Amino acid sequence: MGSWYNDHSTAVQAAREKKGILVVFVYDESPESDAMALAWNTPDVETFVSEATNIFRVKFSSSDAAAELFKEAFPQATFPCTLIFDAQTRQVRAMLPAPVTEGELLQALIVHCSTQISMVDIQEQPHNKSEPSQLEQRKEEMQKKIEQARLLRQKKELEKAKTFEKSRREQAKAAQSAQKQYEEEQRKRHIEETRAERRRDQQRKDEIRKKIQESRSQQSANEKLAMTTTLKLNEGALLFRFPDLSTHELSFRADSTMQQVYSRVEEILGESTDHFMIRQPYPSRILDNDDKTLRDLGLLPRARLLVVIPEQPKRPPGFCEWLTKLVTSFFKPESPPHTQSSSVTQRSSTNSRDLRHRVRRFGSDKDSDKLAADNGNSTQFQM
Repeated sequence: MGSWYNDHSTAVQAAREKKGILVVFVYDESPESDAMALAWNTPDVETFVSEATNIFRVKFSSSDAAAELFKEAFPQATFPCTLIFDAQTRQVRAMLPAPVTEGELLQALIVHCSTQISMVDIQEQPHNKSEPSQLEQRKEEMQKKIEQARLLRQKKELEKAKTFEKSRREQAKAAQSAQKQYEEEQRKRHIEETRAERRRDQQRKDEIRKKIQESRSQQSANEKLAMTTTLKLNEGALLFRFPDLSTHELSFRADSTMQQVYSRVEEILGESTDHFMIRQPYPSRILDNDDKTLRDLGLLPRARLLVVIPEQPKRPPGFCEWLTKLVTSFFKPESPPHTQSSSVTQRSSTNSRDLRHRVRRFGSDKDSDKLAADNGNSTQFQM
């Protein structure tokens, strides 16, 4: 009777007819139920159940109506579990709550199966002390089966232990090999990190040396620039353009006044004129002959200035002058014709007078700086 019954009524009827035991397995979706189902499907349990003639088993889910009936009839039952009944007396022989191992399930089946056989033999056969009864033979057979099952279980456990030990040793060997490999990798990584750290230290040192050199160079350049700036701020150079288009560069101290500048320019002009002005083309302004210093006027460290001689207004001739000029021209002898050389000299003299006339008007023109720029004589320059 190795197969499972689908209907519990059919299983109960068959167990009563054969005077056997009824085994009920109530399962659900829990892990404990899965463990008990696995114990039922082991080869040893299946072999024993198929060889036994008085075991009738049925299984159903805990959500079926049959499970409710069993729960009402046997309140002490806790699902999932395996119930072993006496089909004749309807008494519960054993209740095995999940989970159970293969050995526990097999031991319970053997014990209750042999007990049921003994009770049936006692009821059917008369007592006979002179001959061995069939009950004793069946007991011996059951004891042999139990011993065989025990030996088989021990053999399997021994094989399982050997397999486990072999697997454990292989795992230990693999772990040792992995540990050695890991330590070797760690050692190599440590060496590489040490070398990389040394390279980084050397790079940092080189960068620090380079920065120190750059800082020293920059400091030296700054000191030179500061000295140059100090000199520039303490002294200034003024480039003068005179009416005859000549240029003179004069050096002055930063605290020199415009009176001193006018004095120097007057020394250069000499007795050619008694009145002149100094003009800055950009920004366009007249620099007066006063006590303002070059620093106050913003003429440091360099500046370009124009020396301007204003044109004197012409006075109309008087009567006496007119009369004298008329008489002189009347009595003046006629001049001989000029030669080519004298005409060239006269033209040169005329051109020179025209040039001086234009230069003198250059200072009074409001757009003199623009005209100078157009003639290529701009007074503006980059410092």
